[in-house]
Amino acid sequence: MIARLDATVARQHEAFDTGDQEGFHLADEAFHETLASAAGYPGIWRVAQAAKSQIDRCRRMTLPVPGRMAMVILEHLSILDALRRGDGPAAEAAMRTHLGTLLPDLVNLRNQHPGYFV
Repeated sequence: MIARLDATVARQHEAFDTGDQEGFHLADEAFHETLASAAGYPGIWRVAQAAKSQIDRCRRMTLPVPGRMAMVILEHLSILDALRRGDGPAAEAAMRTHLGTLLPDLVNLRNQHPGYFV
């Protein structure tokens, strides 16, 4: 599992370096899917996929924001570091931080694109 997560973060680094937002998003999806499977909830990803279409739209809109892709990589590395240490509470805290970073961006997106949030 750690090797698969490392590989997805490596793909994110490559996508970041080349400005490939689509490749970055796909690697991000793979990271989260791998985490769900490793946590013993492989089916939850299918449920999440159906429910998160609006969140995905926002995630994609934030990728061009300067520093966003680099921040996501650092957050993923923080999660991975906790997993490597076998520190479940730290991994959970890092994941909560990671998932929570999108919420402030939603306010900015709503102000910049009010027509998208009707």
